[in-house]
Amino acid sequence: GTATLLATVTGVGTGPFTFIYPTNSSPLTSFTKTIGIVTTTYNVFAIALAPGQAGTALSIAQAHIGSFTQGQTVATYGISVRTAGATPSTGTVSVTDTLPALLTATAIDGPGWTCTLSPLACTRSDSLAGASGYPPIFVTASVDPNAASSVTNQAGVSGGGSTSANFSDVTSIQPPFTDVGSTNAFLPAI
Repeated sequence: GTATLLATVTGVGTGPFTFIYPTNSSPLTSFTKTIGIVTTTYNVFAIALAPGQAGTALSIAQAHIGSFTQGQTVATYGISVRTAGATPSTGTVSVTDTLPALLTATAIDGPGWTCTLSPLACTRSDSLAGASGYPPIFVTASVDPNAASSVTNQAGVSGGGSTSANFSDVTSIQPPFTDVGSTNAFLPAI
């Protein structure tokens, strides 16, 4: 279904914005990423369209699972690009990602995408049919031990015959786990 909401979105402007969402509890799209033996599924439940997006309307969403940890060496964001309208995309589609301070990109990839680490971006020139999505892009980063407890990752899509769209993903970063062993002097003897 769709819903229209009057809102102000940072970097985009004042709505009304149209949100596309499923009429049941299923996600609009989902994608998976395997790192080593761990496979993570990312679900996207809503896509926001900027005012005036008609015809070809590319949308972008990103997700991560849970909280990241200070000092974590493999933290992953998944980025999804879809056409929200019925019209296919035309021309080159570009995706950029701006990681927050003290997160450092170590890899970026996605099937069919041509990606670079500096700047952190991916492009492709094949047309995307209306109401469908490209394969996801995955950004892998390391988290500095001094990273803030809450950071925001920014992703944007442009080209393809569509207006540009942006998405912000707020990420919680936890302090590292400290193992308290029996050799610590402050613990009582058992």
